[in-house]
Amino acid sequence: MSAFERRDLILTKEEINKIESAKIAVFGLGGVGGYAFEALVRMGVKNFIVCDGDNFTESNLNRQILSTLDSIGKNKAIVAKERALSINKDINIKEYPFFINEETIKNIDLKDYFIVDAIDDVKNKILLIKYANDNKNNIISMMGAGNRLYASFEKTDIYKTINDPLAKKMRGLLKKEGIKKLNVVYSKDERKALDTTAIASISYVVGKAGLTLAEETIKEILNS
Repeated sequence: MSAFERRDLILTKEEINKIESAKIAVFGLGGVGGYAFEALVRMGVKNFIVCDGDNFTESNLNRQILSTLDSIGKNKAIVAKERALSINKDINIKEYPFFINEETIKNIDLKDYFIVDAIDDVKNKILLIKYANDNKNNIISMMGAGNRLYASFEKTDIYKTINDPLAKKMRGLLKKEGIKKLNVVYSKDERKALDTTAIASISYVVGKAGLTLAEETIKEILNS
């Protein structure tokens, strides 16, 4: 039996080849990024770059699929690589256990990679988006998934988003960079916060966000 025989029942040979030969770079492997990454691995994508400078903590256990008691204290990119290879030993994956900045991004060869942006930090998101724009990489970016108890997610252009403070802030910054279009996954649902000192985060909300991000990435690959 094949690990992907159920997937192959719904795909053509051409679509399978597109998925398995795709090169995807996932930046940010926390709540949303972890779910997106795992879904892409289980979809049969074989070529990955993963990048995250953060380590898992106990507070991640409620919502981050790559987080376990055994992974606490370990770097998220390294754990992601181990997880991927435990699912599919034929995966080609390079991990970068650091946060990107203007210097570190130069150490990552992203030629021909589709970029999945699940970074939380606004400055680094803008840096990655600008890099993709300058180097002609396809990219899809995740907007806010926090402070929501219930939410649905969809893909749109960032300039069409509503009810998303992160997207609003980024629109202004992207305009300054001359970037006029960006595919994003976001929720138009109202946010809820009882405590403004931290961002609330719920397992199934970030799960839906990450799975939507993975779905839209696969759509882009199959339509390329």
